[in-house]
Amino acid sequence: MHCPNCGSELENDAKFCTSCGKAIPAGAAPAPEAPAEPVAPAAPVDDGPKTDSRQSYSQTANNGGGVLPFDQFFKTLITAVAKPVTGVIEEKERYTSFANSAILSAIVILILTVIRSVVLCITGYIINPWVDAVYFLLTPILSFIMFAILTFGLAGVYYIAGAILKESWNYSKILSITAMSVGVGYIIRCFIAPFCGLLYSNLEYGISMAGLVYMMLMLYEGVNDETKLTGNKRVFVHAACLGFTFLVSFLF
Repeated sequence: MHCPNCGSELENDAKFCTSCGKAIPAGAAPAPEAPAEPVAPAAPVDDGPKTDSRQSYSQTANNGGGVLPFDQFFKTLITAVAKPVTGVIEEKERYTSFANSAILSAIVILILTVIRSVVLCITGYIINPWVDAVYFLLTPILSFIMFAILTFGLAGVYYIAGAILKESWNYSKILSITAMSVGVGYIIRCFIAPFCGLLYSNLEYGISMAGLVYMMLMLYEGVNDETKLTGNKRVFVHAACLGFTFLVSFLF
């Protein structure tokens, strides 16, 4: 408050003015407080684009940031088995990097080589020890070569077809499609069909052909989604590429 005599500023409970010495009457009004200046709200801090913590590492890997987590390759194969059409279409988007597609293909080739070699050795006929030894030695080698040619070669044939048609196709994605399709189709042909053949010989042939058709349907759907081919181009490209599949399948 202020002294009513000299106007000096005093404490609110002062009895006398410290400047002029006059007594301060009871009930004198305290000095009005100056209104507080409004404080401007702090500007929000921009932390950059928000990233969903659930985003997979695959986005970073596809942008050149590295290789996918190892378990993702097996998840991709499981998805392809569980959802042979939609799964292949969804999973191929993870494989815009050639390194990731090559690793997926290598895993498929190794798995199929082991399966085919073991099954052929179990279900094969032993003629004599020498022939048997050669059989055990050649089976894994020929199986590896077959699956490598089928996986990488089939993707290459599609890619060359795209170049002839002057289309810009992503070889890495097409390679991932062929790897998933070959993996699923040959698990049927190399694992399921031989054991069914032990029950009934003609059943093996039927299931083996079903596996080949199954693989081709997966290839057809996956590649169509990626290349967007229509009309005569689609027919000619798939006829050439699937003909290559038949050739490699029956050569080995």
